[in-house]
Amino acid sequence: MAVFIISAASPASAVYHHWKMDAWQEGLYVDGNANTHGIADSADSSGQGSIAGNSGDPNPAHDPLYVWGEMEDPDLGGGENAFSSDAAPSGMLNGISSAQSFNFNAVRELGGNMFYAADQYGNEYSSGSFTAELFFKQIGDTSGAQTLLWAKEGHAASHLQLNTGNSGAGGLEFWGYDGSGFVNIVMTTEDRAAGFQDGMWHYAAARYNNASNEMSLMVYSEDGSAYFKNQTLTNDMIINGGNNNILIGRREGETPVERFAGLIDEVRLSGSAMSNPELIGVPEPVTALLLGIGSLAFTRKRKT
Repeated sequence: MAVFIISAASPASAVYHHWKMDAWQEGLYVDGNANTHGIADSADSSGQGSIAGNSGDPNPAHDPLYVWGEMEDPDLGGGENAFSSDAAPSGMLNGISSAQSFNFNAVRELGGNMFYAADQYGNEYSSGSFTAELFFKQIGDTSGAQTLLWAKEGHAASHLQLNTGNSGAGGLEFWGYDGSGFVNIVMTTEDRAAGFQDGMWHYAAARYNNASNEMSLMVYSEDGSAYFKNQTLTNDMIINGGNNNILIGRREGETPVERFAGLIDEVRLSGSAMSNPELIGVPEPVTALLLGIGSLAFTRKRKT
């Protein structure tokens, strides 16, 4: 059995953004560009978010996740094809509902990209603890490195990736920068025989607890299995230093570009290491056996 060493319950105000992926909205434009659309932020409770987005909108919770490029054009295969009724299953959701997911596989060859414009709305992760949650399902190409979430601030970065050099085919990784190099948590086919590119829905929660200086990765799968790894770092994780965008389904600056071939749903970012009952993808009480899967595969890569 895995032993959880995660912070105590956090206030709801720690939720900064929750993009449900149900549909984009007209009028959520980037710098007034009428060719762009946005995925509305549903985190609209008091205290969620800190900087008003969507020019002229005083509600700081309405910071959209922008849809960008030819993926908007139905004549090119985008448009409504970018959404799927195959959403995160209700049995995996903790107190929320999901109507649609975003279909990156349909727009992958169109340069599919969504991003949170930190240069406009500010860097919500200036320091301290955080939780990044999302649901994903591979439905297309399973080759090469594929990125689910990429948050980069100067040389510091944190990201979730599938099928990379360390984890191998079907593996999942959570990376962070700790001031002297990149550290990661890796789950492989030795942990889950089918890997995480098996055509099932998976929920991933990547957490960093600044108080205990601990990073952790939890994955809960559609078949009821669950996986957990954690690691206490030598140095604090750093996610600050600029206003670079947070990207969903794509990593920038790589050749070829690391785009995800599948569905992504219910992306939520929070400014604390959320306790298990607060997560959106783990039912409460937890019904799945949480598997202790051996010693942590922990590596460090120096910055170049």
